[in-house]
Amino acid sequence: GTTLRWDLESLWAGIIAGIAAAAARAGSIQSIGIDCWGVDYVLVDQAGTPLEAPYHHRDGRTAGIPEEVYRIIPEAELFARTGTAPLAFNTIFQLVAARKADPQLLARAHRLLTMPDYLHYRLCGRMANEWTNAGTTGLTVAGKPEWDAQLLARLGIPAQLLSPPVRPGTRLGAMTGALAARLGLSEPPMITVPACHDTASAVASLPARLPFAGLEDAARAFISSGTWSLMGTLVPAAITGEDSRLSRLSNEIAADGRIRLLKNIMGLWVVQECRRAFALAGRDHTYERLTALAVAAAPGTLALDVDDARFFPPGIPGDTMPDRVRAWFAERSAPIADDDGLIVRRVLEGLAAGYARSCAALERVTGTPLAAIQVLGGGCQNALLCQLTADACARPVAAGPVEAAVLGNLVVQARGMGWIADDRAASDVISRSIAVSTYLPRATARA
Repeated sequence: GTTLRWDLESLWAGIIAGIAAAAARAGSIQSIGIDCWGVDYVLVDQAGTPLEAPYHHRDGRTAGIPEEVYRIIPEAELFARTGTAPLAFNTIFQLVAARKADPQLLARAHRLLTMPDYLHYRLCGRMANEWTNAGTTGLTVAGKPEWDAQLLARLGIPAQLLSPPVRPGTRLGAMTGALAARLGLSEPPMITVPACHDTASAVASLPARLPFAGLEDAARAFISSGTWSLMGTLVPAAITGEDSRLSRLSNEIAADGRIRLLKNIMGLWVVQECRRAFALAGRDHTYERLTALAVAAAPGTLALDVDDARFFPPGIPGDTMPDRVRAWFAERSAPIADDDGLIVRRVLEGLAAGYARSCAALERVTGTPLAAIQVLGGGCQNALLCQLTADACARPVAAGPVEAAVLGNLVVQARGMGWIADDRAASDVISRSIAVSTYLPRATARA
């Protein structure tokens, strides 16, 4: 049947084109590090050649797989061991699906590399697993940058596929001479691993203080807002109690070794898919135009559940994302018009409501009041979503930096290269480098 996979060579070509453009502009490059999405991986042989085109996490092959895993390791035990919310696309379930489809595939593999690990290998020739991306797999010990050997054995996943995770800031080695020469670089740059999970890189860009009088040093929640929304807070150690599990929170390692206690929310993927469907129907809106239409649409009274499973797969003809949104409301006897702005507004309202639920769960599980919310990444440019978030959560929102993952990536590389001395110096660099917009909750919205 049809599968959804990544085109590795296209991704690699984009990386090379980007490095070439940077070299042409800057003249020389001192360090390179790649962050991207979590959970997906490449299986390679001893020569470093991929055994197959890697699967995309939205492929349907993991349907029913979590339930098979729970017959071996009950869900509560699995969460207590890994601290990872049981999302069907997690690496642990992808690997069990792969072994089920081809029992010899894992035995033929020499190493498992997450996507940024693989790209780093292509750049410098060293295979290494980095710890923030390792923490997204569901295969590590809760709150620790180490693989759960017992878990791997019980699931039949060869432990030799994985190496001890390296810390962000680790220098893997110089770019291969052949590649540097091909790119016209007189000195091969160092390949320095950042926080390879893009959310971890975004969180590494958090400024030290909040921009609200009286709340400058208060505890906060963050939202890494893009295709996915990941809402969380930084805690010193993993929290793996039953409330955390039932709230579907994940304990993922941060660049500095703390824990990003996170809730995965569907994010702007739903808007992206709506926009694609509108364009296919001849209405090719920019995101700015879509947001303007959403601002003009009437507020709703029923909040869309953006985490409904129907919104996870890409839309197809006859079952587009706007169709699914309208069907969700129709099923609840609250039909909405087939209007582009109205549909997008309902999605944004649903996201804000999801943030409010997640904020409440984070406070309950940690026992810490979260006084404000910092929105990181591209989604912070959506003023309507930021205001709806402030209203729904009844907290002030600081929006920015926009290119949070880029900034966090750069700061971690700079630490690894010795250009920034410590966390305080890194915070100073971040604070001087960003612009932040603020949104206050509207009393009428909370009434």
